[in-house]
Amino acid sequence: MTSAVAVVGLVASGALAVVLQQQQDRYVAHTLARRAELVQATVAAQTERYVDMLQDLAVAVAAQSQLTATDFAQITSTVTPHRLSGVIGVSLVVPAAGDEVAQVQARWRRWGAKGLVLRPALNTGRQHRFVVLSRNLDGASTSAGQDLAEAPESYEAMDRATRTGEVAVTRTYVFLRDRGLPPEQQQLSFGFAAPIYNRSTDELRGWLVMGMRGQDFLSQALERISQGLVAVTLFDRSTPQVDVPVARWPKARIEDPERAHTVSVQVAQRNWELVTYGTEQLTDRDYRPVAAGATGGLITLLLSGLVLILATSRHRALAGVETATAALRADIERRQETEQQLRQRDAELRGFIAMATHDLRGPLASATAHTELLTDQVGAALDDDGREDLRRIKRNLGRMRELIEDLLIYATADVAPLRRAEVDLTALAREVVQDRIGGTVLPAAHVRIGRLPTVVGDPGLLRQLLDNLVGNAIKYSPDGHVPYIEIAARRELDGGYRIEIADRGIGIPEAERSSVFDAFHRAPGSEHRSGTGLGLAICRRVVTRHGGAIGVTANDGGGTRIWFTLPA
Repeated sequence: MTSAVAVVGLVASGALAVVLQQQQDRYVAHTLARRAELVQATVAAQTERYVDMLQDLAVAVAAQSQLTATDFAQITSTVTPHRLSGVIGVSLVVPAAGDEVAQVQARWRRWGAKGLVLRPALNTGRQHRFVVLSRNLDGASTSAGQDLAEAPESYEAMDRATRTGEVAVTRTYVFLRDRGLPPEQQQLSFGFAAPIYNRSTDELRGWLVMGMRGQDFLSQALERISQGLVAVTLFDRSTPQVDVPVARWPKARIEDPERAHTVSVQVAQRNWELVTYGTEQLTDRDYRPVAAGATGGLITLLLSGLVLILATSRHRALAGVETATAALRADIERRQETEQQLRQRDAELRGFIAMATHDLRGPLASATAHTELLTDQVGAALDDDGREDLRRIKRNLGRMRELIEDLLIYATADVAPLRRAEVDLTALAREVVQDRIGGTVLPAAHVRIGRLPTVVGDPGLLRQLLDNLVGNAIKYSPDGHVPYIEIAARRELDGGYRIEIADRGIGIPEAERSSVFDAFHRAPGSEHRSGTGLGLAICRRVVTRHGGAIGVTANDGGGTRIWFTLPA
């Protein structure tokens, strides 16, 4: 009797473990498929953002009858690594015949490209195409003066863009500026090229070129959505008989290379392929089949002992085991189903945010560009009411763009993984103030930045925090008054830091201070000033993610004093 109970119990435990393992395998396959779809949607949205941004910039450059270096800097100021994953810079490229090099160099020096030295490529058999203006975002030396005739991949893309009148993407290659780096630091990269035409004669003036490093693009685009569950390899399948991966992320061990999902993404005229694998974190994340088998085996041994000792209680003990096993299986299945539903909803929400943001940005960017063209082409012919209508359209488009950006930041600020690094808050505050005031037509502001600490946090989120608070200090200054901004810090008793931003603005009523950090809240007195009502809500999420607190008090000299704390 004891042997029979032991055999039946062990078989039942083994069967339960097999059933649970099968359920786990189905869960892994389903999760991998869903993650592959999310990876595809994210990469497609990011690359289309490159194409849309470059098209809008090309329209803005073409609208300038005589483009200067200052105009170029202002037009391209919106290109940042925070908006475009992996971007290294944007450049203006112009064609030149061999006997025109000196003339082209002198012309662009007059137009603000100080110290420009054109370096013609030798013996390429191709037309010279020089970088005359460049905005670098990776800290490398400027590419101004380079002749892209040395890069056949970029040359081919510019030719295609000229023929089609649309943005073209290069084959994968190592950028000219990166070829001097050690081999382990070099990355396969892509370039995007858009043609620029003279609006009155349709004559080609040049190209706007934007560079993207493949490894940096893939890691930045997917870091927030992979959650360590998948690894992704990117291929460019547009070049026949070339099977070299452009980038892999992350560099995690792939548990089962045979079980992978392959999806395609069309980027302009090229076809990219994304292969998604499950990592150890996905395939080994559930030990319940093993635990259930071990638990069943232990219960079986205990029951066998009880049967041996209490033979008269056999039927009751077996009924108890069956009830316990059934309850354990039902509980495990319920928890699995609940966890799977939560993961699916989370993935669907993030995918929806990425796709909805792109779907809204594309038409909005197109409407903005066409409004600018309409203003340039017929603005002078309109009466005062017509010009005011155009200005109102532009203002409302700007408000919509600001709302979309704030919604995306607000939705991801409390769930995105923190990329922790040492951040010098003094240098960051000076940079934010310079960006906010240095390039505007505002009167000179009174700015005092005290000695701020160096903390460990996410540089992008901390920059967003300071930018929102400094922007509010400027925005809510009384009309006709010079903005006043004071940024200071002090050490707290717990070892952390308290940072304060004070202004002499319109102030926040005491009754409103407890709710100003709520989403879409606008305090009385702010109705006639631009804003989405999400700025301070984003600030609270950023500070909370870093383990701090945030609050607001009145400033002794009038205005508002907003404070937040950060751990040491």
